[in-house]
Amino acid sequence: MSLTTLLLLSSGSAYGEWVVVEKPNRESVTQTVYVDLDTIPRKGKLVSIWYLIDYHHSHQLELLMGVSSSKTRKQFDCANKLLRWLACIEFSGHMGAGLATNKDVDKDNWYPVEPVSLDHALWKVACAKM
Repeated sequence: MSLTTLLLLSSGSAYGEWVVVEKPNRESVTQTVYVDLDTIPRKGKLVSIWYLIDYHHSHQLELLMGVSSSKTRKQFDCANKLLRWLACIEFSGHMGAGLATNKDVDKDNWYPVEPVSLDHALWKVACAKM
């Protein structure tokens, strides 16, 4: 099942405004990805989207990494299938809880949206109504 299909078939939101895009439905997926559908501003062909990744890893790895979740804001150029990072915040707790640390991102450069990727699924969600 594709990531977009999971989003569209989701039976509502999770943890408030967050809606599941990708669930761990196999051993290789070690995270759940959510998007905030209520905050997708559009400006011409540009669309921004917040998404949250909640990591599922062993308690030992969690202690070593110090990161259990992250919220990221990306901007998509819908017409040209490009993206850039606007912000990334890492959290010590799950679902954006705990201590927060801003992570440096490259706001100035645009990158192609790779097919069959999380970015492609997010691009489809963000640009669906364009």
